[in-house]
Amino acid sequence: MEAGKRRAEALLALHGLPSAGLVRAPSGFTNEVWLSNAAAVKLCASASPGFARERWFYRALHPAFAPRLLAEGEDFLILERVHGEGLFRRWPELDAAGRRDAVRQIAAMVREMDAASLEGTDAFLPRRERWRETMAGSISALLQEALEKGAVPASLAADAGRFAARHADALGEREAVSLVYDDLHFDNLLVEEGGGLRLIDFERMEAAPRDLLLDVPNRMTMQPFLYANERDEPLARREDYRPLLKWLAGELPTWFAHPRLPERLALYGLRYDLECLLDYPNSPTVLERIAKEVQLDFLL
Repeated sequence: MEAGKRRAEALLALHGLPSAGLVRAPSGFTNEVWLSNAAAVKLCASASPGFARERWFYRALHPAFAPRLLAEGEDFLILERVHGEGLFRRWPELDAAGRRDAVRQIAAMVREMDAASLEGTDAFLPRRERWRETMAGSISALLQEALEKGAVPASLAADAGRFAARHADALGEREAVSLVYDDLHFDNLLVEEGGGLRLIDFERMEAAPRDLLLDVPNRMTMQPFLYANERDEPLARREDYRPLLKWLAGELPTWFAHPRLPERLALYGLRYDLECLLDYPNSPTVLERIAKEVQLDFLL
């Protein structure tokens, strides 16, 4: 930890930036992050596709809704420090109009990323056009591994396997792809003093069918506490998130246009949840989600 702090201080000094107030960011980041009063220093311990994606994002796109890039290198980023409160904490206090405004801002960010050119990104952002092969293959392999490790009850695994086989044709053999931010939860959105939203943490992006974006918001409607930090978990009440997908559909209708969207979202969720079971075998919260997914029991 001290080595990371010394490196962050040295990088800030090298680029003429003050290190006043420098502290380690709370848990939840893939890489080590240090926050000064004016900047955020993200240190990458080893080469990773996620860091390469984020570095490209800041260098090539630099949208106004993201922190401003101040300096960068092969294994670090220095970003403008965004001062704001997490949307998880603010959401319960907002009335319906305030929540709708937040969703409108989120939708504008999504549309801007969707329009981004993917030219020159193949090395770190592979195009997942062979969507049925990608998703169905992952689900089959993960299900087999979860069974072998005893991470999932056999009866639920059988239900999930039958569901995945029955509905795999909801995924196209080849599909159009765009830049998808696959981490759209409220702990990655900060509310600034005037009510504007800023989005952070861009390592989890894919060149994929655009409705993959809905995977995380769908999971939030089922179990919103999943993505809240420890302090905000008690504030993440399911009833506050019931209209979220409906509001997103009003702002992003083409993201919801596929006639078999429920099956697609269930398959996206299965892939994610089977990955979770390998880390947290027989987790009650994960098993609950899988049971809901194979019954298409979520709020669309």
